[in-house]
Amino acid sequence: MADRIIKTNLFRAGYTHLVTPQEPQQQGAKAMYACMMMFPKAGQIQALSSGHQLTAPQSTDVSIIMQALDEVCMEHFKMPFAEAAPAYGIQFPPKWKDGDQDWKKNEQGQFLIGQPKDASVGMWMLNVKSEIQPGVADPAGQNALDASAVYSGCWCRAQLKISAYTNSNNVNVISIRLENLQKCYDDTPLGGGTPRQAATAAFADNAVTDSNVAVGAGQQGYQAAAPVTQAAPVQPVQQAAPQPATPTAPMPGQQPAPMAQPQPAPQAAPATPSTPVQQPAQPVQQAAPQQPAGAPGSPPVGGQQYTQPVMPGQ
Repeated sequence: MADRIIKTNLFRAGYTHLVTPQEPQQQGAKAMYACMMMFPKAGQIQALSSGHQLTAPQSTDVSIIMQALDEVCMEHFKMPFAEAAPAYGIQFPPKWKDGDQDWKKNEQGQFLIGQPKDASVGMWMLNVKSEIQPGVADPAGQNALDASAVYSGCWCRAQLKISAYTNSNNVNVISIRLENLQKCYDDTPLGGGTPRQAATAAFADNAVTDSNVAVGAGQQGYQAAAPVTQAAPVQPVQQAAPQPATPTAPMPGQQPAPMAQPQPAPQAAPATPSTPVQQPAQPVQQAAPQQPAGAPGSPPVGGQQYTQPVMPGQ
């Protein structure tokens, strides 16, 4: 497998499907995010169709894409892209389209041969796709934009992954995958309508000076400070209420211990007679049986015939 990651020169975006993926035209295929890259054949641009003048000419050259295609094909198939695609039976190779032959259609959907679409005239066109939604950067390349910021008619640069390989089904593949986009210039939308204004521009004059929203909250990479947890109040220790003594249950086969009998209150001693009176002998008290111990506890597509694509320079 051979790969190259490249960044393109400036192109005009068309047929954008970046907010939601485009439904497949072939049965069994996956829905894909997509964008048509339209490069002016002149190789550079300095004025937009809206009349905006660029401070310096911007390159629209496509040779960097053609070079990467040749490099990966030479590395994997040992021949350049134009030869490898037909020689190895590539089913869906990257296909350049000549904008001067991108014909209009009538109301019945029939091509009007010889009448190219106005936006396509003088363009090299290449459609790029991705299963994963591509990221979008602002003109400074510092901030992320919503995918809806890129519309048909604006000008962008793209980061692409160009590959040549043989998959697990022994099918040869040459592919271009859209990785990321950089929105560079607004221009007249293609197909009518007007581009949606960025939220930061819409509310630039409506700053809320007494907001309680933390600075940066909601932006990518923002992490809110952890709230301070209050310690729970200490609960007073409650004294256990005194419980009456409970007799211990006897062990199996033992007699229960006799309950202690209440002692009578002492009587006042009688007056001592003149003649000593012999007191009867006191009986010997038996020792109370020992209190027994407590009872023991319990225990992974269909294809089509290859047709030689028209490529820049041919």
